[in-house]
Amino acid sequence: MTISNQFLKDPSAVLDYKFSWAAKTNGITGDEEVNDWLSSGETIVSHTITTKNFILSSGSTIQPANDSGSNNLDAVYYNTTLGGDIDRARFNGTNSFVDYYSQGLVDNYTGDETTIIVRAKANSPTVWTDGLQHYLFTMQPFDPATGGSGDIYIYKDVVNNTMVFFCSFDGGFFGIQSIAFNSLSWFSAGMTFSTAISEQKIYLNGVQVGVTDSPITPFHSAYPLANSCYWGAATGVVSTDKWLGWAADGILGWGVAASPAQMLSIHTKLNAGTLTTADLDTVFGIGNYAWWKLNEPPELIIDSSSLTDSATSVTVWLSGGEIYTKYIVSCLITTSDGRTDERSIVIDVMDR
Repeated sequence: MTISNQFLKDPSAVLDYKFSWAAKTNGITGDEEVNDWLSSGETIVSHTITTKNFILSSGSTIQPANDSGSNNLDAVYYNTTLGGDIDRARFNGTNSFVDYYSQGLVDNYTGDETTIIVRAKANSPTVWTDGLQHYLFTMQPFDPATGGSGDIYIYKDVVNNTMVFFCSFDGGFFGIQSIAFNSLSWFSAGMTFSTAISEQKIYLNGVQVGVTDSPITPFHSAYPLANSCYWGAATGVVSTDKWLGWAADGILGWGVAASPAQMLSIHTKLNAGTLTTADLDTVFGIGNYAWWKLNEPPELIIDSSSLTDSATSVTVWLSGGEIYTKYIVSCLITTSDGRTDERSIVIDVMDR
């Protein structure tokens, strides 16, 4: 493959990249390099271009609380830079998790009505069959008078393929449901509870699953949070508690138990990358939520692509992206002989 141009600083610039499968020889018939070039008379009949952010294992970070800006939560800390590869960052099962405890969250959070949503992806099939617990979300209100603490969890249980949505306070369960679930695709797990109407609901991909749990034991909103608020782990120590998968976005809202229609809307927009703080302001009101997500650079835009050089190469025009960021551009072809091949290039956007 050849690269025709380099990215310019102007993000509106449109640049030309070429993937070439044309045969190369030294002039001697039959001297084509094996498995690298088209056979005599073979052409490309279809192609697909895809792009991905290229996130280095040492470079993935979590954005601080993405809220309306009025509550000053400062409610996101990551214990370590998340390990990763391509697409989003990964909780790697040893020391990567998000600790979102903060004094701002303690001061603002009330637990009588709460909405929780986490978007994630299992890293491999073994996540669902390893017989270990892997936590997507954990939060613990704490009663300083008694020393007792509550538990709000979403996790994959030791019972294979089971997602557990768990709430309790001082040992008194007020909501626990288990749902058989096994997916290697992106998904969102959600939970809402309200002591005002005494019910709890759980969600997968924005749709309620299981039963509406009612009545539930009142949850005391005056209890502050313990220093045990994690995304992707139950504790900061036990490696087997980590969520062995891909980290994504998380939303914690209080004062409102989002409706089924709101949960579906949030999931749909979160999954599409179009969710905004204005959307969350509409559901929770200003200052009543925290939203954290991977710090992802803007995507490259595929402006156009076409067959070139007598259908022996593909030229793609790209724009967008962010300076000092790497991207992967891939081209998958099918030839007139029914063969397929995919090639990728890494584009490093530089400041010129």
